[in-house]
Amino acid sequence: MYLNNMLNDSPTVVIPANAALSAVGMKAYAANSSGKAILPAAAGDVPLGIALADQTDVAAGEDIFLAVKDITHWIAGEALAVGDLLMAHTDGTAKKATSGKYIFAKALEAADKDQPAVVQIINAGYAA
Repeated sequence: MYLNNMLNDSPTVVIPANAALSAVGMKAYAANSSGKAILPAAAGDVPLGIALADQTDVAAGEDIFLAVKDITHWIAGEALAVGDLLMAHTDGTAKKATSGKYIFAKALEAADKDQPAVVQIINAGYAA
């Protein structure tokens, strides 16, 4: 029996920025091999989470709060429709998932490019 194991049911994690970043909020971030937040290296890479909306500029080493499950806001990198399956782009924005790319979220509302969209993080694997 395991009585002392902790289960973190928080929908967020905190991770330090690898470098200074601006306009952090509502963008997707991955983690480098040192466990620090970076923008995805390639479109469709697996992100760790989406920065909370109230995050602004951060210096290297400062904390970024990332939503890692449930529903949050994500900046659209192109026009999105309800139900679109989404991948992270290299600038941290949401784009429609293309073949072979990781599906990180689903759009719950439509959004124009550069506008926030309500999304559900689903970690659905790779698009066919």
